[in-house]
Amino acid sequence: MNHPKGSILLYILLLLASTKVLGQDIRVLYGKVIDETDHQPIASAFVEIEDLDLFSITDSLGLFQIPLKSNCNYSVVIRSLGHKLAFTTLLFKGNEKRHLFMLTPMSYNIDEITVISRESKANGTASNIGQSALQHLQPTSFTDVLQLIPGGQLKNNNLSSPKWIRLREPNSSSSSSNKGYNNNSSFGTSFIVDGVPSTNDGNIPASSNQYMSNLDLSSKGQDLRLIPTDGVENITIIRGIPSVRYGEVTSGVVKIERDYKRTPLKIRLKSNPASKMVSIGKGVSLFPKSTLHSNFSLLDYKQDARNPKVNYKRYIGSLRFQYQNQSNHWMIKNQSSIDYTGSFDTSKRDEEVDIAAGSSYENDYNKISFSGSSSLSHTKSRWFSSFQLQYGISSTKQQQHITKAVNGERMPVLINRDSGVFYSSHLPTSYISNYVHDNHPLSLYGNMDINLHSTIFGVKHKLLMGMTWNYSKNRGRGEIYDINRPLNPSSGRPRDYSTIPSSNKLSLFVEDQFTMDIGKLRLDTRIGIRSIRSLGMSKHYHLSGKSYYDPRMNSALHLPSINIRGKGLKTTLYAGFGWHTKLPSISQLYPDLIYMDQIQLNYYSQQEHLRQINYKTDIIDPTNVSMMANRNKKVEIGLGWEYGDMNLQVTGYIEKMTDGLRSVGNYQITNYKLYDAESGPNISTLETPPTVDMFDYKEMSNFHVYPQTVNGTQEDKWGIEYQLDLGDIQPITSRISINGAWMVSKYTLTSAEYRHPEQRFSNKPYPYLGYYEWDRGQRYEQFNTNLRCDTHLKKYGLIFSSILQCMWYEKRQTEPNDGKPSYYIDKTGQQHPFTNQDITDPLLRFLYSKPHPELFVENVIPIAIDFNITVSKTISKMIELSFYINRILRYTPSYTNHTGYKVVRKRSPYFGMELNINI
Repeated sequence: MNHPKGSILLYILLLLASTKVLGQDIRVLYGKVIDETDHQPIASAFVEIEDLDLFSITDSLGLFQIPLKSNCNYSVVIRSLGHKLAFTTLLFKGNEKRHLFMLTPMSYNIDEITVISRESKANGTASNIGQSALQHLQPTSFTDVLQLIPGGQLKNNNLSSPKWIRLREPNSSSSSSNKGYNNNSSFGTSFIVDGVPSTNDGNIPASSNQYMSNLDLSSKGQDLRLIPTDGVENITIIRGIPSVRYGEVTSGVVKIERDYKRTPLKIRLKSNPASKMVSIGKGVSLFPKSTLHSNFSLLDYKQDARNPKVNYKRYIGSLRFQYQNQSNHWMIKNQSSIDYTGSFDTSKRDEEVDIAAGSSYENDYNKISFSGSSSLSHTKSRWFSSFQLQYGISSTKQQQHITKAVNGERMPVLINRDSGVFYSSHLPTSYISNYVHDNHPLSLYGNMDINLHSTIFGVKHKLLMGMTWNYSKNRGRGEIYDINRPLNPSSGRPRDYSTIPSSNKLSLFVEDQFTMDIGKLRLDTRIGIRSIRSLGMSKHYHLSGKSYYDPRMNSALHLPSINIRGKGLKTTLYAGFGWHTKLPSISQLYPDLIYMDQIQLNYYSQQEHLRQINYKTDIIDPTNVSMMANRNKKVEIGLGWEYGDMNLQVTGYIEKMTDGLRSVGNYQITNYKLYDAESGPNISTLETPPTVDMFDYKEMSNFHVYPQTVNGTQEDKWGIEYQLDLGDIQPITSRISINGAWMVSKYTLTSAEYRHPEQRFSNKPYPYLGYYEWDRGQRYEQFNTNLRCDTHLKKYGLIFSSILQCMWYEKRQTEPNDGKPSYYIDKTGQQHPFTNQDITDPLLRFLYSKPHPELFVENVIPIAIDFNITVSKTISKMIELSFYINRILRYTPSYTNHTGYKVVRKRSPYFGMELNINI
């Protein structure tokens, strides 16, 4: 056999290295790798001796050679792009001339290249999204994945601000017009990565920092920008009624299962006009039955290169280990992972912050988490199926640094932490403030469950029992700044977050899944109940010692199959109902005290040593001890058909959330003395700052309206979701699918609030406070359909995806109200009814919010159609190039809105490309 000089040199080096490892009696394994179908040699195939970490790469004739010790068994792994991974055990005697290895080519049938989501009813209405769909989708963040679920739409991925998930809600419901209502859905969606939920219940917002509101993650859910899609094997998005295994959820569950297997080196490079991303991942065998998988990705997003404030960077790293062993009928499986997420915006600037030279803003975000699971299962036991233990710890350290030039505005230096009357000095006319917000949430998680099975009276039962513990705590130092040089001259007092109580929750759950035959019918039912309660809370809270119970049920009735033209038509009826509970976060349960500082005397002299300022502080505690859990009730019915490769799923749902959390205005009346600075002593007689007893004063009172979190929202959702998959159409080697949804969401205020007009009279604050039992609640509706055609041309290594995205209409309407308060309050606290005559009163009319004639008219946005394409091209066995153009064609006719204005809709195409390398 003739060998190139390079192969001879490689052979000698391998021989020397392996001789040292294997000892004596070294022979050479000669082999050839061919295609199983056409028996053609396969070049560049990777041949590995798994036990010894020795490898070789086939040449153009499919030949390879590896020096081995004779008369031994070896595990041989062969991988080649375009072929299935091959595992075989080889007894190498040392006298063979050549071993022949055959690889099975990957099936390029479009049915196996699944680039759509699969609808499932196994655990509530859910969409399953596999690895091939994710690769073809080319997602930048988890926001892109949501376009695959019924009702989802492809959008431009703007990463300049946090993104939240909203299941079964029209797109426009997340707009600013729905402020106050649009966080319950995202906060009530649980993200579970490898069995361990991710939470931000321990986040605390900065009370005096107005410049970081767009970075506040408290009580809003998971920022979708921080959830990577690389190294993911499967994503399940449960929109319906999940198993009682899943708690702390009102809207839905997102399960992310990552890859733990041995894989080739995968390099992913993505570029579009706004972002650049690189991702690297590989899985290796450490020793028999164990694998180590690692991923790293970097994302650099620039919405506008001229404005670094709207830019975003993300760093993500993951190291995952798996051990799996099976002996006789027992199987042990252990998984563990260490993950890091970071975002560093050291050059970011804020226009409001950048007042003078030297002003700056930095944001550092670091999150480290460790999670794992251990399971023991038995395949032949009469009653025992498996035992599972899951655990996780997550620590996040987020710091914002601001250096800002501040105008002191002759305000006092506020240092007291008690209510009362105080003297103070003035802040400088201008100064530089150095501010740090140190937010350090910590979360712990533990879950233990056991699965049993039995057959009772011919009915097969699978019983699940378990318990879950969640712990959240913030160990941050809070807002850190020189109290004599605050970022905001009228800000409150900084507090140490580590002094805030922790959140401790315990859940128990039990569930039975059984299957029974009723004549020719088969009934599959999953029914269970979950309880949750907070531990260690003060007895003053309504939640203290209170347990919430969530019964849930899903049932599927399978009708007899009907034979039509040699294929069976299967019909299944689905139904389910369930309660879902989400407890309040730490920031909602333990808000910061509110310091109401009222200046009583402001004596400002040109002689600094004679200046005097006197103020009164009233402390308001906005804690709502009556707060209850947020609960949502869901009901579903559905119908499914399967005929050959074709299937259709239609689901109708109703959801009703009556205890949604939101912030409303409460009030307190404060009394103080307003001293007349002109009535004081002659300045020439003063040697020390004057005291308040030297001045005349008037008794004053003010309303202070402050935010308080209450169970004050009702959210109603109803709609129909559908997905039709026509399966593999062989003549055109394509798969055609249609999905979409008609959905309605209605948001209503259920807890009244107080509002204080901003008008001033005679340079005094408005003297009345209105009590309003209505809010500008909204009703949103949309109907959309997505038509998708995925075509694979095997000969050219091409996959075309054409997506016709049609939004038939969108509607928005403000809930009717009369604009009047139910009553108003004067500064003595006395209530007065608000009558129709008060609408024209010169003073009281400001309490009336006159509805605009068109305010309650339904705004209808007509049809909008986008045509998008994605193309994937296999360049070689190791390289694949993908390209996409969104809105390459667009039909968006102009229309007249409910106010009579003509709206012209114009949006430009958006494109990008991605390169995948497998080595």
